[in-house]
Amino acid sequence: MKLAKLVLPVACWVLSVLSSATAAESRPSTAASITFGDRGELIVDGKRHFIRGGYRSGDGDTVAEGLSSAAGAGFDMIHDYRFESINVAGGAQEYIEAARNYLRKADELKLGVFLGLPRQAVKQADEKVITQIVNELSSEHALWMWYLADEPNPSKVSVDAIARVYALMRRLDPKHPAIITANKPNSAQQYQPYCDILWFDHYPISATHEKQDSLRSQSDELKMVQSTASPGKPVWPVLQAFDNRGSPKLRAKLHKPMDRPNDSNHRPNEAELRAQAHIAIANRAMAVLYFWAPDNWYSMRKDTPGVWRSLSRVLHELGDLEPVLLSPEAPGTIAMKGGGDDVMMWTRASGGLVYVGVANSNIHSPANVKVEGAGGGGVKQILGDGSVQAADNHYDVRLGPAGVIVFTTGAR
Repeated sequence: MKLAKLVLPVACWVLSVLSSATAAESRPSTAASITFGDRGELIVDGKRHFIRGGYRSGDGDTVAEGLSSAAGAGFDMIHDYRFESINVAGGAQEYIEAARNYLRKADELKLGVFLGLPRQAVKQADEKVITQIVNELSSEHALWMWYLADEPNPSKVSVDAIARVYALMRRLDPKHPAIITANKPNSAQQYQPYCDILWFDHYPISATHEKQDSLRSQSDELKMVQSTASPGKPVWPVLQAFDNRGSPKLRAKLHKPMDRPNDSNHRPNEAELRAQAHIAIANRAMAVLYFWAPDNWYSMRKDTPGVWRSLSRVLHELGDLEPVLLSPEAPGTIAMKGGGDDVMMWTRASGGLVYVGVANSNIHSPANVKVEGAGGGGVKQILGDGSVQAADNHYDVRLGPAGVIVFTTGAR
C-alpha cells in the first residue's frame, strides 16, 4: 500500500487534531475487550463483528470531517497514515497527544481504529518510544488494533526489527492485536509469525492495462496467503477502491493524455467494489478492508462522489448482512454448476433460511450458473445486480460482469 503520501504537512495536520478535541483530553477512557472468534471474526466488548474497514479516516479535508465521512459511509474501523509519519526522534509526546484526540473523536462516532506506529520507531525497533506510546494509549476505547507494518520488505524494514517490535507489543499490550499487511506471498510468509492478524492486499484492476480480465487473482492470492499463515491466525483481505489513473507519477510517465478518474470512468465501479467483497466472503474471510488513494491523487468524495456513494452502498449492504455472515455455513451439500473458476459461492443458514451468495469474478463477461441442493420452497433475492429463478431441482442464477446476487431459499 505504498500509495500513501501526505496531502498536508504532518505538523499542520497534528495541530488540527490537537485543536479539534481539546475537551476530550479530560475524559477517562476504558480499553475495549478485543478477541477473535474461531472463524477469525473480531469480537469487540463481547459482540461479534463482520468488519468493514477502511483507510485514510474516510475522505475529508479535516480530521473531524474525514472521520465523520467514514462513519456515514458505513465503515466500522478506520485508520490514518499520517500518524506513521510523525517524527518521534525527539520523543513521542506529539504523536501521543494527536493520536489520543483522534481516538476519542473516533470513539464518539462509534468507530474503531487500527493505529499505525511511527515507521521510524518500528524500523529502528525503538523500545523507548514504542513503550511510551503503548503505555499512554492502550486504554483508549477506540483503539482496536496496532498497525505494525504496511507492505514490509527486508530492504526497508528488517524481519528482525519487526520481530523485536512484535515481542515488545506482546509484553506491553497483549490485549490488542498487532497487524501486518503484506502484498506478496513471500513477504507474508516472512513476516506472518510477528503479528496476531495478517492482512493481504492485491489490486487487480488497472485502468491503464487490461491485462486482468478477472478479479479471480484476488481469490487465488488470498488462498495462497491463508495457506502460509500459522494455524488459527486470521487472514483478512485488503480490497481495491482506488483508480490508478489518478496517480500523478503514472500520469507523468505516460506519453499520452489520460483522463482523470470521474464517476463515469472510475475503476473499480460499483459492481467491482461489491464483487471483491463477496469473493472474499466466498474464501471464508470474516472482514473486508478497502484501500483508496491519497488526496493528491483525487478525492473520492469530491471528484468521484458517485463512486463514494457506491462504496457506501456496498458497505451498508454488508452491514445489513452482518448477522447472516456471522451465522454458520448452510448444512448439507450445496453445489454450483457452470461458470468455471470465475464464479464463486458462499452459503449461510440463518433464521430458518438458507442464504446463498454468488459472485462473478470476470469483469468483462456475464455468467450463468445453477445452484443445487439449497433446499426447496420459494426464492427471494436479497441484493445484487443479477437474477435468480427457481427451477424443478435447482436455481438458475444470471450474473453480469462482476455481478453479485444474494438470495434465500425456504426453511431447512
